[in-house]
Amino acid sequence: MKIINHVMQLIICIIFFGVAPISAEIPKNLRLSFIGGITLGGDEIAFLSYIDGSTDYVYAGRFAYIGGGLEYDINEDYILQLNAHYHWDSATAVNGDLTFSRYAFEVIPYYRLNDKYRIGLGLGIHTNVKLSSDFNLNEDFDNANAAIVSVGRKMKSSDSWLEFRLVSVEYSISNYDNNYRSFTVLKPFNGNHIGLSYHWLF
Repeated sequence: MKIINHVMQLIICIIFFGVAPISAEIPKNLRLSFIGGITLGGDEIAFLSYIDGSTDYVYAGRFAYIGGGLEYDINEDYILQLNAHYHWDSATAVNGDLTFSRYAFEVIPYYRLNDKYRIGLGLGIHTNVKLSSDFNLNEDFDNANAAIVSVGRKMKSSDSWLEFRLVSVEYSISNYDNNYRSFTVLKPFNGNHIGLSYHWLF
């Protein structure tokens, strides 16, 4: 339910900014986008053990993100992309959920290789980073800086493009549950991941 609430808030923001051009003219080289993606990677953050003996793990760089962005065509060679998205991984049980989540804000300049391909190198900041649950486990993490390498390919006959990305980031716990974490494991968690995302421009 928490994830659905976060996603709905982002969708409402995207719709609001999407209809803004109706009442205010914006430059033709500035476009809004909807972003959705899947990711793999990162250290194991926590896990749930089920009655049948199985285990479901939550990772620092895995699963999915959803959000929006602004794409600005600087000139024929360069593009500036601004992204904001909610990224999460979760494990679900009948009596509650365990979720690692954060908000990511990114600035990625791209060089346009040709009509189809672009390559970018950017920076991001991850805020409101937390491990939350319906059980007695809740941890806050410090804000984290991220480095992003991105390759994009425009979809044929469509106002959309696919992105393959590599993200380097580490998360450090700022507030933790003494009953769950020991001092020996309070090292930064590796959140490095690869991702594939879809950008729909409108």
